[in-house]
Amino acid sequence: MVIATTGHANFEVFTRTGGQLPIGGRCDYCKEDFTQVAIGYPIGYQEQTILTNDSGDESRYRIIYDFWTEGELCSFECALTEVRRMLSKSSEYRDTTIRDSERMLRMLYKFMHPNGGVLRPAQDYKLLRSRLNTGSLMKEEWKDPKHIYVRTDRVLMIPAKVEYIQQNFLNQATTIEYPRDMTIMSS
Repeated sequence: MVIATTGHANFEVFTRTGGQLPIGGRCDYCKEDFTQVAIGYPIGYQEQTILTNDSGDESRYRIIYDFWTEGELCSFECALTEVRRMLSKSSEYRDTTIRDSERMLRMLYKFMHPNGGVLRPAQDYKLLRSRLNTGSLMKEEWKDPKHIYVRTDRVLMIPAKVEYIQQNFLNQATTIEYPRDMTIMSS
């Protein structure tokens, strides 16, 4: 699959085995079914400069980035969260092929979405209310780029629930203030 964007270089995305990314499937992170082309997390990339003759009589050099990916995820946000989850494992159990995956994923995101803004991780999948999850957020709220839900250290007992506080993603505060009249989102 070759994708070209205006003002950016061309790039190609392949699976680890060299095939194209699948269309549709179940996300490795949020476990939701999707119908679009899957996003994989990059495990390697190569930059090539080639001489082309696209405009007929005038030759020019073009940079092409080849990315090799692994996994099937529904969005870049889920891919970023999955990479961070895998990188958080103890070093003796960590897959060394993913050590640069977050950097390469951000690079691929900028190529595919040059005006996409900052790539943020997906919310905790336990907050999503679906047939597989019993969270308190509908899919639209869970994917809303304006807010993030930060897990607190408070646990609500019987039944055990973990509390999350909604924060504005675009103006992240470094401290969490608990409002008097707060809505509790729990998993």
